[in-house]
Amino acid sequence: MNVFHLISGAETGGSKKHILTLLASFDRDKVLLGVFEWGAFAEEAEALGIRVRHFRQSSRYDFSVKAEILQVMEEGRFELLHSHGPRANLLVATMKRKLNVPWVVTVHSNPLLDFMNEGVKGWIFTKLHVWALRRADGYFAVTPRFRDNLVDLKMDKSRIAVVYNGVDFDAPVEGPTLTRADLGIEDDAFTAVMVARMHPVKDHITLLKAFDQIREDGDRLLLVGDGPYRESVEEEAAALGMGDTVSFLGQRKDAEQIMAISDVVLLTSLSESFPLVLLEAAKVARPVISTDVGGVNELIAHENSGWVVPVQDQKALSEAIAVAREKKAELPQMGLQLHSHAKKHFSLKKLYIDTIQFYDIVKKV
Repeated sequence: MNVFHLISGAETGGSKKHILTLLASFDRDKVLLGVFEWGAFAEEAEALGIRVRHFRQSSRYDFSVKAEILQVMEEGRFELLHSHGPRANLLVATMKRKLNVPWVVTVHSNPLLDFMNEGVKGWIFTKLHVWALRRADGYFAVTPRFRDNLVDLKMDKSRIAVVYNGVDFDAPVEGPTLTRADLGIEDDAFTAVMVARMHPVKDHITLLKAFDQIREDGDRLLLVGDGPYRESVEEEAAALGMGDTVSFLGQRKDAEQIMAISDVVLLTSLSESFPLVLLEAAKVARPVISTDVGGVNELIAHENSGWVVPVQDQKALSEAIAVAREKKAELPQMGLQLHSHAKKHFSLKKLYIDTIQFYDIVKKV
């Protein structure tokens, strides 16, 4: 089946990794990735051998590219359109009547939180995105919780498939070999890391306050990622006097290596789909401490592989981090337990098979 994928191209983090790993699983002649912005996403896709088409817009509100997209789809004889993210979803919705193929959407995040803290503009964009989503023919929800979110937004439950994220557990860890010394960390220092874009929905502020409550001399907190919220997070760390504890590492290509040299991986999001970063933590056999979002409970299925705490519960988060530090010698074994469970249930092969099966269902309908 020939499938055309459309996305803004500016994505980073989990959604980018999800799409690239999925598309790399397909026959290269059967897939085309369309992007509105050319950058790291498109370049990484090309490096993987994925065909990429750049649809240039004068602004994100330029819908004149619809004609070019329709032409590319007709000439390439694509049998299905698969979009990702509000920008692509809205554009496809406005040309739905001219599509002669089914249109499916992967919902990578809670649509009601995509434009969080953006005022009136955010409210308008949220309304438009929900309107667009309702016009799709099928939906990939990466957890049952996200499926329920879509049902609450009046999407037809029969057209929603729960398909979990997956990673290739047999692939080598990305990036050159990294040591603690490379980051100025003592070998015996308790080290926690969070890999996430700097956005309010990731709730770095609660993490900083929780870590500050229990930190001891020598403890390290590594924050990998960038985004519009970084300045606010840096200001909070400075106000708490955490300059010697927190390291802002920015966007990194060796995030897996950084997780591998840490003791525990953290995630404090207010909302998630199925956090790919936690699967990457499992790949490198590191236990996790995460808020109760998305499908986290299905990954951290046992207390011997990590901790799940309520969203924005600073006290519970502090306590979990403190327990992890106390059990520092046991953390490697907990990481191995998580790795074993994740490899069995959340492989890239399963993601590919489930995706193909739902494509077939949508096409028949």
